[in-house]
Amino acid sequence: RQKLDIETLTRNLAQKEEELSGCQADLQGTKSTLRECQEKLKSNENVISWLNRQINDQYLGPPKQLDFKSTSFPRTDRALAARAPLGSLQHAGLEPDAMKILSHQSR
Repeated sequence: RQKLDIETLTRNLAQKEEELSGCQADLQGTKSTLRECQEKLKSNENVISWLNRQINDQYLGPPKQLDFKSTSFPRTDRALAARAPLGSLQHAGLEPDAMKILSHQSR
């Protein structure tokens, strides 16, 4: 009976060692795939950043160095319209719906 138990335990141990070996191989494969995905992600992030810069440069122009001491920032039409009397909003070039929104905000 002891001999049977030892043989069973030996077979079970061999099976578990095979399973462990297979799991370790799977783990190495998964780690490799993860590294490849991380590299691809980084590459994709770089491409997206480059594309965003291209779009921004096309629509806004290339980045300029600002001299904040001598630069004055213009007021927006909305800021001017918010300070203007209600009757003069039509002269600010705003659509009627925008005038309604601004008149409700100024109350």
